Amino acid sequence: MQSNKNKYRRKISITGAHQIQAVNAALEIVKLEFQRFTVPGGYIKPTGYAFKHPEYGYLAFNDTTGPYNPCGGKNALEEIMATGGFIHFDDMVWLSPMQ
Repeated sequence: MQSNKNKYRRKISITGAHQIQAVNAALEIVKLEFQRFTVPGGYIKPTGYAFKHPEYGYLAFNDTTGPYNPCGGKNALEEIMATGGFIHFDDMVWLSPMQ
């Protein structure tokens, strides 16, 4: 049986400059309002802005429980995209919200 952690949280191997560029190009900045994400003991319902990939889901770092939601909000995410996005996705995972 698949655990909830694995069901809603997955690591995807993204290697090579072209693949990294393609993932960066597909990232969208979305407002978090109603999405719930599984955490140990329940769920969280973050607010603010986060990156979302149309196929992979919400971007998160390995050591966090929710989507990457920087203190600088939408402006910080826009700045990341304006400078070319991420240089690798090695320490990141993709989250799917609870249904």
